[in-house]
Amino acid sequence: MNKTPITLLSFLLCCLMLHAQDSSFIQLNKIQFNKQDTVEFSCSLSNYKTQNIRYTTLHVWIENVETNKSWKFRYPIINGESKASFIIDSTLTNGKYALNFLVQKSFFSLEGQIKNYDTLQKNINYIMFTKDDNSYLNTFTPDENGTFRLKGILFQDTATFVFTPSAKNIENTLILDIKSPLDSFFSADTAFSQIITIEESKNIAANQPATNTIPLHSNYQFDYNKFYDKTTLPEIIVKGKVKKKIEQFDEKYSTGLFKNDNAKIFDGIESDQITRYTSFIQFLQGRVAGLNISPIANGGYKLIWRGVSDFRGGSNVDIFIDEMRMDPNSFDFNSINPADIAMIKAYPPPAYLSAGGSRGAIVIYTKRGDYEIEAKGKYKFKIFGYSSPEIIWK
Repeated sequence: MNKTPITLLSFLLCCLMLHAQDSSFIQLNKIQFNKQDTVEFSCSLSNYKTQNIRYTTLHVWIENVETNKSWKFRYPIINGESKASFIIDSTLTNGKYALNFLVQKSFFSLEGQIKNYDTLQKNINYIMFTKDDNSYLNTFTPDENGTFRLKGILFQDTATFVFTPSAKNIENTLILDIKSPLDSFFSADTAFSQIITIEESKNIAANQPATNTIPLHSNYQFDYNKFYDKTTLPEIIVKGKVKKKIEQFDEKYSTGLFKNDNAKIFDGIESDQITRYTSFIQFLQGRVAGLNISPIANGGYKLIWRGVSDFRGGSNVDIFIDEMRMDPNSFDFNSINPADIAMIKAYPPPAYLSAGGSRGAIVIYTKRGDYEIEAKGKYKFKIFGYSSPEIIWK
């Protein structure tokens, strides 16, 4: 019989018992609320400041005392401080809710292993696409067994992580197993629970202060198993439109200067033309009027848009991946799997996407959201990060 869950639960309950009276680290603005009020709370850990513990995590697990419906959120604690708020939606049921605050001496990180890691590859690239369409590119080196740990990552809600070899590969076939310690193992360093009431009553004072001495509901008992491995995120509703999928994608993911209508667009969602090539640069050859693409000695390419200065023999075309400009001296044109490309935009000069504005630009958008496909191998993951500091609780 596997005794690990029992041992883990026992350890957690011991933590809760040890710290049940340690309530001074949480402050609530009040304990009785009307619909559409804001529940504000702050966390202050003075001992973490004195011990120079800079990054930890605050879990807020909420449960309706009568119905047992639950919500689960988490927030970064930086230098012993954290603050957030819930706006109570009008659809939330009246009643008593237990707010369980648990501090974990861990910060978000990713641990994993590349099952088919080739030590000759050395470095592995990863791109993180956040829910608000920002992207972040970095490189790491696994050990000889393919294991790795990525630290210091902070993002809200969910993000998509895509791992690719740094070496020039025709196809990305990496197979990874990854986990976040925040989700895979939990232990509370300190904890506190508070019952709040939500009701439509004129008798509730607008600024009634919270007191951490009010006892819990007599019938309420905190049950760790109700919350573990459950995550509640804001609901996303996607409505159908008459526009083509590529038009919908362009409208949703192109931002700022990248909304320039002067670009020539290639469809990677409903058309399979891009996927028939080993790289997007090979696909583009001969398809964009005025754009000359020629290979150079280091395995890269020189891109020249005719009629514009070639800047002393170098390329005069910028490359962007999900609107993030790539370093032309180190960018691997084969690092993006053609099957992962949703859209390519080719902007003739002057594109006004970089300093001076006189250069041309090629912008690659990778598939995400409803346009994402199942990949060959296992190198793309959706990960839950930290909750937004202000959310609508419903």
